[in-house]
Amino acid sequence: MSQSPSQDAVASAPSGARIGSEYRNGWDAVNLLIRQGGSLSARETNNFYINCGDGTFADASGITGLDFPEDGRAFAVGDLDQDGDLDLILKNRNSPQLRLLRNQAGSGYNAVSFDLRGTRSNRDAVGAKITIETGAGSRSKFVKIGSGFLSQSSRRVWFGLGNQEGIRRVRIDWPSGEVQTFHDLAANHRIVIVEGVDRTETIPFRSSQQEDDRPGDAREAPSGDPPLYSGTWLLEKLAAPKFRLPSVNGRHHGLGMYRGRRVLLNFWATWCPPCREELRDLRSHQEDLTDLGAAILAISVDDPADRAKVREYARQEELPFPVLLADEDVITAYNLVNRFLFDKIRDLAVPTSMLLDRDGNIVKIYRGRVPARQIIRDIQSTPRSEEELVRAAFPFRGQSYGMEFARDYTVIADAFRRAGLNDQAADYYQHQLLEQGHDTPQSWNSLGLLYEREGKSDQAREAYEKALRLNPDYADSHNNLGAMHLRAGEIDKAVDSYRTAARLAPWSADVRNNLGHALLEKGLHAEAVRAYQRAHEIDSQAPQPLVNLGNAYLQTKRFQEAISAYGKVLQMRPDSADVHHNLGFAYLESGRLDDALASFDSALQLRPQYASAHNNKGTVFLRKGRFEEAGRSFEEAIQADSEFRPAYINLSMTHLRTNELEKAEDVLRRLLKVNPDDPMALDLLAQIEQVKSSAP
Repeated sequence: MSQSPSQDAVASAPSGARIGSEYRNGWDAVNLLIRQGGSLSARETNNFYINCGDGTFADASGITGLDFPEDGRAFAVGDLDQDGDLDLILKNRNSPQLRLLRNQAGSGYNAVSFDLRGTRSNRDAVGAKITIETGAGSRSKFVKIGSGFLSQSSRRVWFGLGNQEGIRRVRIDWPSGEVQTFHDLAANHRIVIVEGVDRTETIPFRSSQQEDDRPGDAREAPSGDPPLYSGTWLLEKLAAPKFRLPSVNGRHHGLGMYRGRRVLLNFWATWCPPCREELRDLRSHQEDLTDLGAAILAISVDDPADRAKVREYARQEELPFPVLLADEDVITAYNLVNRFLFDKIRDLAVPTSMLLDRDGNIVKIYRGRVPARQIIRDIQSTPRSEEELVRAAFPFRGQSYGMEFARDYTVIADAFRRAGLNDQAADYYQHQLLEQGHDTPQSWNSLGLLYEREGKSDQAREAYEKALRLNPDYADSHNNLGAMHLRAGEIDKAVDSYRTAARLAPWSADVRNNLGHALLEKGLHAEAVRAYQRAHEIDSQAPQPLVNLGNAYLQTKRFQEAISAYGKVLQMRPDSADVHHNLGFAYLESGRLDDALASFDSALQLRPQYASAHNNKGTVFLRKGRFEEAGRSFEEAIQADSEFRPAYINLSMTHLRTNELEKAEDVLRRLLKVNPDDPMALDLLAQIEQVKSSAP
């Protein structure tokens, strides 16, 4: 993590700017940790303490049943069942995320609660003071809100009355300054008082013995089959990733074969007992599902080495529907779908089932074992309107007013592109751009990246240009166009694109770094150095700008500055063979031969077959006059890379300096086998022949 940016930095940043990569990356890491089920502050236990009355408290977590294993985060109290005692709601980081705990302690004591409603004061009467007087004395409490982290307890105010059966007097001091007094109120009631109204509404607490009036679907299911599990209806359907997979009998099945039919994709494994139970249940209801026009595809995610077990299981159980063998791409694709659809970033667990409509779109997901009769009921009662879908999709009753639900396909398409599933990524991009009509520069830019990966340069450039027509100030597309121009040798266009991107995204170290590359290619070394320096200033923890800065210093023969830049990089990445090599070269060019030798040795420890490091190490030995060691180093460079020309030339020159003409000639002929037209090799051979012919 890093410190939050200063207010001045935030105020001066352009709209949409990201302040500092350390801060940004830190928050990204925290959000990813939490969404993957991790904990920012480690496990926090739920604890319950009893006031002993003598100024001490006793831990009663165990005897109250509150010592759950979850990672607790928040709690709230309120009278959920209206029986006069306080119940508890726990919020956890992990599952179950909510626990509702009903208080059934049955103390036998009396109580009263007050529900204040402001008129001149604020509606919830926050800040009102309630004072009660009983035969045991007087007590006061305030109406409060903001009671805890990520939680809000009921704003009703409770008083325990002990053995007192009534309240002699109640005084309400409202936030508006008004004062009301009431007398002779009964215990064991919820008392509703409206500001300015001289009468009260008293509602008796429910008896703990009263019949449970929860709705039927919230009660326990009868024994036998598991309760009907509703699963998750998608507010906006999602195209199921396409596949073509072999079945256990060798026939291939693809989603396209089932166009026009509902499909249930059931992900399972032989080692999963609930999966096996679910498959048997689906087998027994196969005819019912077929009558509804639905097909079942049971997709095994077993390890490829266990496919014989899958075939044997399918044969023994006489499964009447296709049993398919998932490959790595299909598992990756549906893992990404699962991560995209649910806030918790987790891979697909088995069993999981997905109900597809006739167009191949996922409309409902069942995580865990689901009874076949639930699937049948869902097919029969599939929501036909947006209102029906909203009611089915939300876990609680309510009314949606003016809300539009739209899926951002760019996010999932980007995930598929990064996973290398380009065809599916292209489908999602096209869906976002064409079918959904979400013509955004982000979508076109992402599609351009995909086209680039597939080598479709013309389509990529067209996509970036479409993004810029939608938003001429979209820095990412200017940056990506700059990269395309640079690869195509269009240096001036690349510089222009990168300069525009740098102006639009002054906080981006990557853009400045890329600008430096283009400026170097154009021969503007001083400007390239300034671009790399600015990239380093923006992101001091990114090694690449410093590496490039060192390389630019080498090209301009500013060796001491190159040495300084490479040294800083090695403090961050001591395992970089390339940086050790480049540092050695800077030492070599500045005449610090021993330091150069040490740096080349460090590079070779990390990468023993590093031909250039062997070659430059040989150059150090050559300058030291240690010809035999130089020759060995050049030979090792050739062994590491038989086509590494500089090592052949340097080895032949070493032999010439020691007057070993035949050895030099042999090395040059070895080079000509690799490159028959090498001009320097041919010239040196001619000189050697001339020397040999003129010798007495």
